[in-house]
Formats: sequence, structure tokens, C-alpha cells
Amino acid sequence: ERLLKKTGRPDLKKVLLPQHQVLESCLTHLQNDDTEVYDLTIQYKGYSGEVPLSSMGWKRDKDVLVPTLLKLLVGHASNQIHIDSRLWKLRDVVNHENGVQGWLDESFERKDELTKSFIKDQKFPVEGSRDTFTPTGSLENMLILWGTTSASFFAFTVFAAVLKVVRG
Repeated sequence: ERLLKKTGRPDLKKVLLPQHQVLESCLTHLQNDDTEVYDLTIQYKGYSGEVPLSSMGWKRDKDVLVPTLLKLLVGHASNQIHIDSRLWKLRDVVNHENGVQGWLDESFERKDELTKSFIKDQKFPVEGSRDTFTPTGSLENMLILWGTTSASFFAFTVFAAVLKVVRG
């Protein structure tokens, strides 16, 4: 908490405090007037706010329908996925009055409030763009989802490593 007060960063209760450096590096290479940034918040039916801890063996006692990568792969996950989306112009993110970190902090404060609301009501508030996705659960769809997620994570990790080497 002392670090949060010292740096002026928000004290989030339900989401992790974001780090801006890698995102900022990526965004500086994408700048053009047409680039858009999608800000997604995803929740799963039945989520109660439980956070797995090492004392729990990193497993969930209550929120067992919240998927892990393995559950997604074999098709065992929540039957409803709630998605809140916001669309931003890249220039609005990089030119935020407090920089990319300021934009991320505001975005994650909103995500923290959305998560608290979701835990209470099992749905997102009405304002903004909302969708509820019901996966079909077929192995083919789960493999596509898993493959896309894995490929995206791999590409982002490689890109971040290359940027680190290039910048020295």
C-alpha cells in the first residue's frame, strides 16, 4: 500500500495492477490514425471473486467453472462468458494526459468496479458494450480457442523479447 500511495497508482481489489512498459513499447510501433485498441473485460458465470492461493494448491474451491487452459482445451468450462468491450483510438491511448500508464490505470480501475459489480449481480452493468457468449463446448472449438490464445501469447512474448534486445 505504501508503494501505491508513493506512486499514485490505484489500489485495485479484484484485478491485478497492470504494468505499462511492454504495452507502451508495442504501441509506439503501431502508431497510425486508423489503429484501434480493444479493451476487454471477461467474466464467467458463477464467478464469486475467489482468488486461488498457494495454500489452496492454486486450485479453486468455489469458482470451479472458471476455466484454466486445461479446462478450455478439454471443453470443461463455464457455459456463459460475459464480455465488456470498449473501443479506443490508439492516439487516445498514447496521448492520454498521464501516458499509457495513466490510461491503463483508468481502464483497470473500471475493470475492478465491473468485476465487483459482476460478483454481486452475475452480469455487467447496462452502460457500455456487453455481450454474453455461450461456447458450444466442442473439442474443435476449444482447440481453435486454445490455439489462438497460445499463438497470441507466444507472438506477444517473442515481440517483447525482441524489443528488449533491440533496446539493450
